[in-house]
Amino acid sequence: MNLNKYEDLYTVSCLACSATIDYEADPLLKQAAEKIIEASSETNKQVDHSWKQQIIPCEHVLTLQQVAAAPKLAAKEMANCGMCHLKENLWLCLTCGHLGCGREHFEFGSSVNLGGNEHAVKHHEATGHPLVVKTGTITADGQADVWCYACFMGNGNDVKDPELAAHLGHFGIDISTRSKTEKSIAELTLEQNLKLTFFSSREHGKVMQSLAGPGLTGINNIGNSCYMASVLQCLFATPSFQSRYGGKSAEEHAASCVKPPADCWHCQLHKLATGLYCGRYTVDKQEYLQYRDVTARDADMPDTGEADKGKEAGASNAAEEEKEQRGIAPRMFKNLVCKGHYDFEGMQQQDAYEFYQYFVKKAQQNERNEGEGKDPTAPFVATVEEKIQCTTCNGVRYRNVKQTEVTVIIPLERAQPPLDAVEGESKEDASKREKNSVVDFLDCAKEFRLPELVEGFRCPKCQQTTSIKKQKGVFCYPDTLMVNVPRFKVVGWTREVHKVHVSLNVPNVIRLDVMTAPEHGDEELLGEEDKAVAPQVAVNQEHVEQLTALGFEHDMCEYALEMTNHSGAEMAAGWLFENGTDPAVVAKVKERSAPKAPATGTVPLDLIDSLTMMGFTDAQARLGLSKTDCDIERAIDWIYSHPDEVAAANSGGGPAAAEAPKEEEKQERESGPVVYELAGFVQHRGTNVGSGHYVAYLRKGTQWVQFNDSKVTE
Repeated sequence: MNLNKYEDLYTVSCLACSATIDYEADPLLKQAAEKIIEASSETNKQVDHSWKQQIIPCEHVLTLQQVAAAPKLAAKEMANCGMCHLKENLWLCLTCGHLGCGREHFEFGSSVNLGGNEHAVKHHEATGHPLVVKTGTITADGQADVWCYACFMGNGNDVKDPELAAHLGHFGIDISTRSKTEKSIAELTLEQNLKLTFFSSREHGKVMQSLAGPGLTGINNIGNSCYMASVLQCLFATPSFQSRYGGKSAEEHAASCVKPPADCWHCQLHKLATGLYCGRYTVDKQEYLQYRDVTARDADMPDTGEADKGKEAGASNAAEEEKEQRGIAPRMFKNLVCKGHYDFEGMQQQDAYEFYQYFVKKAQQNERNEGEGKDPTAPFVATVEEKIQCTTCNGVRYRNVKQTEVTVIIPLERAQPPLDAVEGESKEDASKREKNSVVDFLDCAKEFRLPELVEGFRCPKCQQTTSIKKQKGVFCYPDTLMVNVPRFKVVGWTREVHKVHVSLNVPNVIRLDVMTAPEHGDEELLGEEDKAVAPQVAVNQEHVEQLTALGFEHDMCEYALEMTNHSGAEMAAGWLFENGTDPAVVAKVKERSAPKAPATGTVPLDLIDSLTMMGFTDAQARLGLSKTDCDIERAIDWIYSHPDEVAAANSGGGPAAAEAPKEEEKQERESGPVVYELAGFVQHRGTNVGSGHYVAYLRKGTQWVQFNDSKVTE
């Protein structure tokens, strides 16, 4: 497959006489033309900026010690790598001035080396000097790509050097004379993501058959949005989402909605469901462009010519290339649903599981006032029973928790062939062996019920600080079981996170009663009088210090240890890297640590009006907002989760009163066989947890279908 199908051709034309000029024949014209060609468009600059994460100085930048007898580098000494002949992709060591080429980097899908023999990396390994700057990205205003090899446990990270001009001046480099000649890391990433070569629907060298029709509509990539597209494809394949947002429900809402569509949750969800299941957007993209241009010509509108170009360019490759759908581009949906979220609002790649959790929570919030049976996430809710048992007095306590997914861990020790290190084995061979290893999903399910020992527990019954045995199991199974299988491992208690590449063997039909909560035995329960004393686990301050050394706040670190059942700094660090920047988590930690605002405090009237328009009473709105620092979303959650306090403030009904706090229906413990049929899954493709691509696989009838953004194939 030839991935380099397209070639960029540039011409210089005179607008006055329409003459075409050979710009390469005139040195001055050639120089001007090349500057224009190399310049990034304003659109790409905005997209590039939105994809950039916040880059800040690291400790190695702030404590940089440059060698005293530094060489004064002339232009000729910066012409090529000091250890080979390469003249591009050069990185200057900010400690000693060594100039080395970057990492070996191959163009995706080809054997073309884009430049790099890793001599800058090898210099770092030999000397320990952490910081390098890419010389081709240095600009007169002091901007450049600066990379720290020592950050992220040796994996490296983008950093900012606020004193870059002075640090370069130490080597006699005057940045006022410098101009950018090479693409930055962000621009290279943008370029790769905008190319469709990464999203080819080839499996093992075979072009997959493209599919079309209702329920087979692709979702266009609107900027590293594959995580969102994959999750939405899976959710809208479930009966509950289809019935809630499709068909008659969509028509009824459209007839009665008075909100601007861009601000209405239901309008956007109905629009998305219609787009996915109407079948109109599964037309081949090139055919659509051709139809659009013909229509434009018939209407005396400007002809873009895209269809003819696409037809000519793709004619020779038609036999070997899969088709790309017109698809849907849910930009308005993303703007509404992800508005205000630190991670999902931008265009950086994100975690699909985190988006699933976020989206499900948003759906539940927006469906609370719609009446019984409206919430499309209800069929996902499993009741998980948690059991703790004191190892000193054997007293037990049970707690039932409702979850929209369960998480199972991959037991790497059960992989076949085994993953144990082989003496004399190279790193490449070990990686290849891991990719060829397989773990049975049933082994993952069995791990769910295994007990774990937690130290530092203050037992309310025997009043001793001891350890507990913690165990969980599914008390009541949902109609649709969502399972999260983390594919990463944290090495040590620091930031080094590795992706797990072993394969999972998941049968189409699987029996999962190995996850069922065990029956209660003849056990001594912690009595009612003990419930007033919450089981407490002493926070290990040594673990807190290890976590704060990673840059997290003290209160956040204590919360992470609690959320991981005080299982150690390693588990807490993994939780922090997954959830530490989640706005909901940050808000909760802030609420825990900050003194509670009094209910009678000053609350803005416009916020009270916003909640009363949703059906809450004035008293409920004031109380909820005062308890959550006037955050509407958190206030709604608080009102529903604190029925006793709300009941005291309730003076006129409202949804909180209407739904309160009635006794939950008694659920029966699951017994007998529990059998599920695999309906779909989301797969992450990539070598590490920080990058890659998500695709979804769904069973449609008797066949499996791959949803790879706007490409839908068998």
